[in-house]
Amino acid sequence: MGKRVLGHPHGHEKPFTRSLSGIAIGETKVRVRLRVHDKVHGFGGREVKVDLRQ
Repeated sequence: MGKRVLGHPHGHEKPFTRSLSGIAIGETKVRVRLRVHDKVHGFGGREVKVDLRQ
């Protein structure tokens, strides 16, 4: 599991992008799930499922 801690919400930034390096995903994994979280609002939006085979 990887985590990037953001100090404040970024709702006013459209689109909002940040990077996170050093995450190892096993060769047998075909999907990952992404969730966003900030210190003010907690988890927000929807979880996104990404198919790594595409």
